[in-house]
Amino acid sequence: MSQRFFVLLALLVTLALAMPAAAAIKGGEVALTVGAGGYVFDGQEHLDAGPELLVRLGYDITEYVGVEGSFGYVDTKSTLRKPSSASNRQAEAYLYRADALLYLMPRSTFVPFLVAGGGVKQEIGSATYRNRTSALLNAGLGAKLFVADNVALRGEVRQIGTIDYAKHLNYEAAVGLTWYFGRENRPAAAAVPPAKEWVVTAPPEHVAAKHPAPAPAPAIEPAPVAAPAALAETTEAGPVTLTGTGRENAPAGKIMVTGISIDQDALEITATGRITNYKTFTLSQPSRLVIDINNAVNGLGASRVPVHKFGILAVRFGNHPNFLRIVLDAAQGKLLPYRITETDNGLKVIMSAP
Repeated sequence: MSQRFFVLLALLVTLALAMPAAAAIKGGEVALTVGAGGYVFDGQEHLDAGPELLVRLGYDITEYVGVEGSFGYVDTKSTLRKPSSASNRQAEAYLYRADALLYLMPRSTFVPFLVAGGGVKQEIGSATYRNRTSALLNAGLGAKLFVADNVALRGEVRQIGTIDYAKHLNYEAAVGLTWYFGRENRPAAAAVPPAKEWVVTAPPEHVAAKHPAPAPAPAIEPAPVAAPAALAETTEAGPVTLTGTGRENAPAGKIMVTGISIDQDALEITATGRITNYKTFTLSQPSRLVIDINNAVNGLGASRVPVHKFGILAVRFGNHPNFLRIVLDAAQGKLLPYRITETDNGLKVIMSAP
């Protein structure tokens, strides 16, 4: 019987390995484990080591803690000389246990665990071998390797102490398959969405370290502000260089953005002081780059400045109580790769060809 069980277990393992690897311990689930292994008796029990068949039914209370009850059958033989035939030496052991499991890495595909508990062991032999029942305590360690969302390979070793008329120390090693009920058999990894058509290069390391990108925020549409005559005359026929009010008009304690200029590969934002505290992120539909400068105000006197270069249609400004928002609108639905560097009196948005 034990040979057939091992063949069946090998087939089940082969099938499980063919399934897509997946999840981990989730908690609140029932699990059934069928396994086989070997059991070694204390020499004073006068029993040979033998193969063991195991069935365990468990419940994971949380992703870290589980409980289970188990039944084990051990096929063994007596080592006493008294029995006159091999049939008289035949013996069997039955183990009934209740255990607690502590999962060490429950959220991974490979989940090691500690196990401990107690129960009863019954040893039954022929008329020439005395039957006996022992109380037992056991502890050990093992691991589950998920080969599908609801199937895991399981292996463990335990040390088992039994007490009848004397104290004995036994050992058990087993492997098996665990099925989780109520889960869909699906891969753990979700499908990766297709890459976007445009890629934004990361800012320099010193800028990224100082100013991590925040979560995307809703687009701000600044209310239009009446532009002075000099700006009102500007058309959207081509790139522009604009200069607004001077340093003397900056509010106390505030940085004022006073100009925008364009060179061969960059759009430069000029201010009344060095800009070191800012955040950047991108938004889509439509595509745009957002720069939030803390403790700054718009000194250009206009809420929108046309650009028509580097794939940027225009630059918009929105004053907020604690920061100035600058939005670069993409002209053709996508932004070119960019990086932002700090200058002595502002920021430079360096654009590159796709």
